[in-house]
Amino acid sequence: MIKTKIDAQNNHEIALFNMPLPPSINQSMAIYNGRMLSSASKRSFFKDMRIYSLKNKKSLTRAVEPLYEAMAKDKTLCLRVDCYFALPHQKLFTQKNEVKVFDANNRLKSALDGLSQILEIDDKYFASGVAEKITTTRLNPFFIAHIKLMKIRSDLEINALLA
Repeated sequence: MIKTKIDAQNNHEIALFNMPLPPSINQSMAIYNGRMLSSASKRSFFKDMRIYSLKNKKSLTRAVEPLYEAMAKDKTLCLRVDCYFALPHQKLFTQKNEVKVFDANNRLKSALDGLSQILEIDDKYFASGVAEKITTTRLNPFFIAHIKLMKIRSDLEINALLA
């Protein structure tokens, strides 16, 4: 499922739901005869992302087109990409409700590479974003991406923001 909206500043945003969970950076590469190659889990993820893209081709094209147009008009625009990795509660917490090891940041690179592929946007334009783990009642893990336009900020803007 893909949702679009226009915020109060007339900026276009898109949300991509139910995408396949990307492999961690540790699961992404394999060594074969001394050479680093993409692992089977990474290749499978990219295949699943292509399938997601084909299943959602019309709505994906409609959703992304305003981003392309805005970025073509203003070359300083980039994208903020927030990724939410949804896992069943038992995958994130023990029976004693203590947090289990699941490093959301470790999955971010594969997620961004997959998004770059289906959006047909070079990931050099991905300037900011978060990686957050969330719970779901579903059995199968997935991820959600929220994408919106942004300009790269200066250190002065950040200093003012944090003052």
